[in-house]
Amino acid sequence: MNNIMKNTGWERIIIISLVFSFLALSITQASATAIVSIANITSNPGETVTTPISIENVTDYGTGTISITYNPAVVHVTDVASGPTSTVLAWKPDNTTGITKVSAWNLEGVSGDIIFANVTFYAVGSPGTSTILKLDVITLKDTSIKDIPVSVSDGTLGIKEDGGIAPSPTPALSPQPSPTPLPAGGGEEKATPITSIFACFAFISAFIIIILMVKIRGAKRG
Repeated sequence: MNNIMKNTGWERIIIISLVFSFLALSITQASATAIVSIANITSNPGETVTTPISIENVTDYGTGTISITYNPAVVHVTDVASGPTSTVLAWKPDNTTGITKVSAWNLEGVSGDIIFANVTFYAVGSPGTSTILKLDVITLKDTSIKDIPVSVSDGTLGIKEDGGIAPSPTPALSPQPSPTPLPAGGGEEKATPITSIFACFAFISAFIIIILMVKIRGAKRG
């Protein structure tokens, strides 16, 4: 009878550990959402300004295509350059309709906070005009060609008035579809801090379960 009660107690502990392991893994997956953003910036009339398209909290970034939509009466895109860990494969500006598409990749894979691409804008509008810089993530994949879940944060560009004050942005145009870039090769994944914590918790829970199962088998044999 005592052995049965002890075994029942161990079984309860195993079930609880399994539940916590499942929750930890679920939270790990939820925390893997990457944030794609571009900043709010200002420029003097007739000048250029460069700002990055950033990706935060990305896991094993491999390749992607992102478009920027803007008001072509306010600003044009004149250049797109690679970031430290993201190589621009191609970029296609359409300053007539106001959309630029950028494709980039990392052959080895990279995790954490990265610069997808550096975009240079030329302020063609009059002082006091502005535009939303609307991002559309057409594709974002890891080195295994799996989709990376994302959320997007748009930016703005305002052309300074004589007093140096940037105005509120005007609506941007709608984004258009773009071809996807070539796939990237394999790479090493680096976990973000939150992901690492819950991954460790899941590992420890699994380790405890194994120990408990060994003890139960020993108790039954005794």
